[in-house]
Amino acid sequence: MEGIIAAIHGDVVEIEFSGGLPNINESLVVKKTDGTPIILEVHDHVSSTIVKAVALGFTQGLKRGMAVVPTGSSLKIPVSKNCMGRVFNIFGEPIDGKPPIEDYKPIPIHKSSPGLEEQVSASGILETGIKIIDLLSPFPKGGKIGLFGGAGVGKTVLLMEFIYKIVKVYSGISIFCGVGERMREGHELWREMERQDIIDNAILVFGQMCESPGIRFRAPLTAITLAEFFRDELGSDILFLMDNVYRAGA
Repeated sequence: MEGIIAAIHGDVVEIEFSGGLPNINESLVVKKTDGTPIILEVHDHVSSTIVKAVALGFTQGLKRGMAVVPTGSSLKIPVSKNCMGRVFNIFGEPIDGKPPIEDYKPIPIHKSSPGLEEQVSASGILETGIKIIDLLSPFPKGGKIGLFGGAGVGKTVLLMEFIYKIVKVYSGISIFCGVGERMREGHELWREMERQDIIDNAILVFGQMCESPGIRFRAPLTAITLAEFFRDELGSDILFLMDNVYRAGA
């Protein structure tokens, strides 16, 4: 099955197929005029022959009539124990200047939700060591907490304290997802974690502010896929942190 680009609306691409349509969330590959491949993700079946897809990258270089090839599955990222202490983009590619991941298995970022009987609710309080938080706003294990505030009020400082506690006290793993993160902020966080000797028990995933909306939109799913692997396959305690979530689709 192969399609052709029918229209391009910014980061949304319409593709026409004959003989069937790819599934929702399936990834498609198209090569730009310079030969560089770009991944598209199906989000809507407009008709019996047309799908709408979001580009996971910038669409400059695409034009109508280009061939689009379905991959047969949703976007897959490489996952293994060797991901510890590394920094990745949404495709699971290292962006820390170190060698690529070896001895991995590819896992799709889209999968069905677990059934109710499979879900195990956690109980108890996650002690942060920060007295005012543990007293007035304790964190339930397995729960969700949101931090809201303007620039420079200390949100990232708090996140660093939470990561340090999980690594040093609970011997767990922290996974940080930066959605629309400024390059400076992400770099400073990475270097600070190295300075505090906690990077080896953490994983960083960034969809940076300078990247396309499609990449920022899917950065959380890449980080969640990594978190679920270490939780389910290795039985590790996970602290999942996501920064600047409001920039996901901006």
